[in-house]
Amino acid sequence: MTDADRNPGNVETAEDVDTRVSYVVQPEQWHDRLAARLSILYLLAMLVLLSSVLYQIWSGDPKLLKNITGIDLASSGKMTLFRLMAYTAIGGALGAVANGIRSIIYWHLEKQGFGGRFIWKYLSLPPLGALLAVMVYATIRAGIGSIGGNATPTEGGAQPMWAFAFGALSGYGSHKVFVWLDDKVKKLFEVPEKSEEKGVKVPDVKGKTQAEAEAALQDAGLACGKIDTTLSTDPKMEGKVVEQTPAAGSSLAPKGAVAIKIGKGKGV
Repeated sequence: MTDADRNPGNVETAEDVDTRVSYVVQPEQWHDRLAARLSILYLLAMLVLLSSVLYQIWSGDPKLLKNITGIDLASSGKMTLFRLMAYTAIGGALGAVANGIRSIIYWHLEKQGFGGRFIWKYLSLPPLGALLAVMVYATIRAGIGSIGGNATPTEGGAQPMWAFAFGALSGYGSHKVFVWLDDKVKKLFEVPEKSEEKGVKVPDVKGKTQAEAEAALQDAGLACGKIDTTLSTDPKMEGKVVEQTPAAGSSLAPKGAVAIKIGKGKGV
């Protein structure tokens, strides 16, 4: 249940632009305003840091990245793939930063309904955006390689710009990326149903005439098997099904046969 579901109808609601879920706009308290300011300062600091790393990689002298990761891209000619992944990760982090700043402007400055607990969302946005961008980039490159037979990246050209743009879009639309990844994971790791689970549920044909029972079984995708008669002590069951095999509710393979017994009186 969202905040809007508990809304008595006399307070303002706002829709989250990412999830399309409506929330009740509650007035900010001092700790909410403090959390909003800390979040925006953090995102702005990440914006400056990531932009500096990006500029250094583009200029061919990524000292800051070396200090952070210990990897020297400038001295290695065999780091093409890592360089493209770095572009993708930085793009994803910057896209997430942009999305976070837009969200804070909307909830804090426009709606004045920022919730202090959401500070953890904004703290995790840059690394989460970078991770999602790399995951999606690797997934798509693997798909291109399996189809086209060649996923080897090349140095220069438009690939770095493409990787950065792709990462930025992935980070900015992180919520939609989660939905996309969930769908891919479900399809990739879908467990096929066991053959017996695909059986047909046997209908209850007791009390029906032979013609009615045959029609019911046919409608269920089954067949009427052996038909016998048996003595019935209940006059109302004469000429009707008194027993069936398999029993109603059990599972049977499609077009499987169900044997029935028709009740008969003593004088029949």
